[in-house]
Amino acid sequence: MTSKNYPGRPEMVEINGARIRQIREEKGLTQLYVATAVEVTTDTVSRWENNRYPAIKKENALKLAEALETSLEDILDDNTEDAQSDQSPEEAVQDQPVEEIAKSTPAFSNSYLFAILLTAITLFAFAAGYFALKTTGNGPSATYIVERIVSPHFIPGKPLPVFIKVTIPEEVSVPFIVRENIPPSVSISAVDPPVSKKQNLDNRLQWLDKVQGEHIFFYIITPPATFQESIRFNGTYKTKDTNSDPLMITGNNISNPGVHHWADRDKNGRISDAEILLVYDLVEGGRDITFDIDLIEEIWLGEGYIWSKKKQAYTIVD
Repeated sequence: MTSKNYPGRPEMVEINGARIRQIREEKGLTQLYVATAVEVTTDTVSRWENNRYPAIKKENALKLAEALETSLEDILDDNTEDAQSDQSPEEAVQDQPVEEIAKSTPAFSNSYLFAILLTAITLFAFAAGYFALKTTGNGPSATYIVERIVSPHFIPGKPLPVFIKVTIPEEVSVPFIVRENIPPSVSISAVDPPVSKKQNLDNRLQWLDKVQGEHIFFYIITPPATFQESIRFNGTYKTKDTNSDPLMITGNNISNPGVHHWADRDKNGRISDAEILLVYDLVEGGRDITFDIDLIEEIWLGEGYIWSKKKQAYTIVD
């Protein structure tokens, strides 16, 4: 590895993007953490890891190595003789503080002025967002989405599935504690993944699982055939970023008794393409649980359905 001084630019070094990503993931660090430590944007860190910027300032490389808790040599690319940068002048601006650009640029063109202004605005917005997260006490959890998906209606005596969908960035893996409270008047017939604890006294389901990208916690309840009340749900989740207080699960929290299948969300007596696609998206096909997916497909293939309260069964209209 060699470094080289370019006229009017700071000393540059070549980095190994794949190695940087490997070290960051092995240490469980997020791109947001690294970007904050080096004082750049997450987009810049992503470009470094994908070798979009194979040569960067040595000053930033030193900060990067410190953030990754490793040596500078460990993140440098030693397969080339010269540290040639593929960055255009406009891209290089993103890797330099505004003060250094002013020192190293002999004359400002309109494009440089625009790039400097854009960089300043981007850095200000990033800093404002970062400190806003810090002041809320939730930190990175603000990037987590945890929502309950349940049909707004159910048929008493028939199963009603409930989905808790967790979405986080793909590049991180985070342990989650999810707790869901179920009304004691309904029974729980299936749970996936298996719960860490089931408290029968208050019908609480409790999961402890590691989440990466998108993950779905799933359970089925069955209200009594004579049940004519609304079912109300409430639950919380917690990660290492939520401090001491758990956060509430968002999304649907109430389902009312009726005469329509739970998958028929618009209650028009049939299951549309959009509705069956939503079911398949949530069920994910590989769940080893009792589920009326065959019935849903039959209703979808037919012209509709009619619920018979007397027979406690669906009649499919061909």
